[in-house]
Amino acid sequence: KSVLVMAGNIKREKIKNNTQDEDEQEIVIQAIMDSFVPRLVADDLVLLNSLLNDVFPNAKYNRPSMTRLREEIENVAKEMFLVCETLWVEKVLQLYQITNLNHGLMFVGPTCCGKTMAWRVLLTALNRIENSDGQAHIIDPKAISKDDLYGYMDQNTREWTDGLFTHILRKIIDNLRGELSKRQWIIFDGDVDPEWVENLNSVLDDNKLLTLPNGERLALPPNVRVMFEVQDLRHATLATVSRTGMVWFNQETVTSAMLLQYYLNRIRQESVFDIINQDDPNSKDTVIQSSEENKTNILEIQNHLADLLEPYCNKENGLILDTLEYAGEKQVHIMDFIPARCLQTLFSMLNHVLRTIIKRQLFSSDRTPLNEKQIEQYLVKSLIISMIWSFSGDSKLKYRQQLGEFIMNTIKNSNITSPADKSLPIVDFEVNSEGEWESWLLKVPSIELEGSKVDASDLVIPTIDTIRHETLLYTWL
Repeated sequence: KSVLVMAGNIKREKIKNNTQDEDEQEIVIQAIMDSFVPRLVADDLVLLNSLLNDVFPNAKYNRPSMTRLREEIENVAKEMFLVCETLWVEKVLQLYQITNLNHGLMFVGPTCCGKTMAWRVLLTALNRIENSDGQAHIIDPKAISKDDLYGYMDQNTREWTDGLFTHILRKIIDNLRGELSKRQWIIFDGDVDPEWVENLNSVLDDNKLLTLPNGERLALPPNVRVMFEVQDLRHATLATVSRTGMVWFNQETVTSAMLLQYYLNRIRQESVFDIINQDDPNSKDTVIQSSEENKTNILEIQNHLADLLEPYCNKENGLILDTLEYAGEKQVHIMDFIPARCLQTLFSMLNHVLRTIIKRQLFSSDRTPLNEKQIEQYLVKSLIISMIWSFSGDSKLKYRQQLGEFIMNTIKNSNITSPADKSLPIVDFEVNSEGEWESWLLKVPSIELEGSKVDASDLVIPTIDTIRHETLLYTWL
């Protein structure tokens, strides 16, 4: 059915543009490809092309150009500091095609493969092209109960109370602020669980009706799309999957090299204090950016630090990617090893390093600013420690020690040397404020306990591990 609907849309578009000369066989092939390719993994694409060549010999697939939309997507992505690789842009365009075909759709794929950014970039690009103000309503269905999602009826008063989804849908239907004249995307960001999603089956099929327990029926307006952003379809039923369109994102859609480039782009153009303030509006660091001059100076330093980090972020022979590959292939992890998650942890630690350097250079009255060599020493050595904890923090101590040895043997910077004490692994050192290695053992205080306090339940004896982990947690916080 979806192929026929897509073929009809293509045919009407060609009639509208006075380009009817094309063979209808090619229109069918285009409809098949546009409908099925977004939901297939790479291995299945080969089989699909082979089948099409057998059924439609010598017929060619004319991919729609969508030049204007592609250009706008690239412009929006650049403003968001994203890296526009071909595969990811194709996924965004596929998402656009599926929104024109289905009113219910799913983006399926693991964490950090570009799902959220795909719909955000697409919605922004469409708003600019159409000069509209389309809206996205994000719901986490696993964070609220079924009654809070759809609504409930009071058993005593028989009074109906709308849930979150019902409230959003009713607000669109009421059209008090022109909601029906612009795109409305309702996005469920969480696992598709039959417990709550089965109620949407009548919304997702051709009826487009939400039937409430009080007997009321709400029709889904034509400008509304119901989207599901999920990691997998492990818990989804066939009834739900068969009613929706689908776009499959895999790990190759957004590579580790793209994430590194995205991070460099971001710190070149956005202050790390802005980044922390987005997560914590009450942060004490807000006062640091009280003037435009401060912001300019901060970005100047960040650009310099990004230049120092860039050689380690290269796609070819870059230290970060080599270390990430080693940690994934040669080490045992307690948690599932997801490169994107490890890199996000690394970025969080690097942001703390950048803020520390900026505060020292611009806002420290009691200490002199670091010189060029000290800045490089502090940054690169902190990068080494950050990689050890980010890539093997969920492994045993021996694996962290192995990773530290691998990094020190791999690094191609003659200015960065190992600690003087060769008997201790690199993970037992931190980087002091002057950019030099300093053993954690020097920070362990000696304490004297009274005999009566030895059995106290809240007693904590400081050790190298408690001090190191406390510092690590504050870095992530």
